Amino acid sequence: MKHWALAGSGLVIGLVTTYVLAAPGGGQTQLPGTVEDFFNPGTQPDPTLSFDPFFTSQNCRICHGGFDSETPYEPYDAWVGSMMGQSARDPIWHAALAIANQDVDKGGESCIRCHAPNAWLSGRALEVTDGSTFTQEDYDGVTCHVCHRFVDREASPENPAEDTPILAALAVDGLIPQHPGNAGYIVDPMDSRRGPFDDIPQNMHAPAPILVSPHHREAQLCATCHDVSNPVFTRLPDGTFELNAWDAGHPTQDPNDMMPEQRTYSEWLNSTFANEGVQLNGRFGGNHPTGVMKSCQDCHMPDRYAGACFASPFPPFFLRED
Repeated sequence: MKHWALAGSGLVIGLVTTYVLAAPGGGQTQLPGTVEDFFNPGTQPDPTLSFDPFFTSQNCRICHGGFDSETPYEPYDAWVGSMMGQSARDPIWHAALAIANQDVDKGGESCIRCHAPNAWLSGRALEVTDGSTFTQEDYDGVTCHVCHRFVDREASPENPAEDTPILAALAVDGLIPQHPGNAGYIVDPMDSRRGPFDDIPQNMHAPAPILVSPHHREAQLCATCHDVSNPVFTRLPDGTFELNAWDAGHPTQDPNDMMPEQRTYSEWLNSTFANEGVQLNGRFGGNHPTGVMKSCQDCHMPDRYAGACFASPFPPFFLRED
């Protein structure tokens, strides 16, 4: 059975330096990749758009931005200037995307999976992988709506009950990722908003449900696009890498058997931060209760005393410490 595509960002380290063939006159021969070469488990593209659409973050701005001129902590403001908000607009990324496609046919698809997930999930990167098919909404990059529809790949009684049928449907086709990373994300096909808080007094998103998701507090969520491997290569016992046969997915789908492109999450996982925590005495600001930083979120999304939406100052809503 043919699959759709893989994942990750910044595909072709190694392809560029090792396996690009020089053509006469100093030209370059493009390697014959297909979407099958970059397959990765998880939610697959849906060109028929049978799942609920993803909203642009401008939609979120209506309630989650422009309400507090005294602090810089509004959710929309924090997102819009971030690398997440600019991931599909960044001109350096577009240059890298062009190089990836020059090196190997369809190579850019794996970059798009993380940098423009709305485009990838909507099937706009299956045949044309240079970004020319992006809609205006796709340029929002890693949007609020995409992340807040992420589903934990590991079943747990702490997770929303709504996760169970989503995981079961993927399991039938062997699409449950066995490892974090490589953009092996699972997204809710329905417009259900997941987040870490269990004390929201009123659902302002109705009829879309809001679901409590412990996964959104976990560093493993960040691994989704911050542990990336190149599936075109297989690691050999001597530590070198061998180019796989074309038009076939990686034989094991284990990132440890692929060529590492970035290991941000793995480096954290094996660090003192993850194992014990590091006392940074408020270096990253916020109001962390102990100052001992452990997770990605501790440093990159530090707790603040603030409100998350325009209604925060008005009962039954409230400002919160985190």
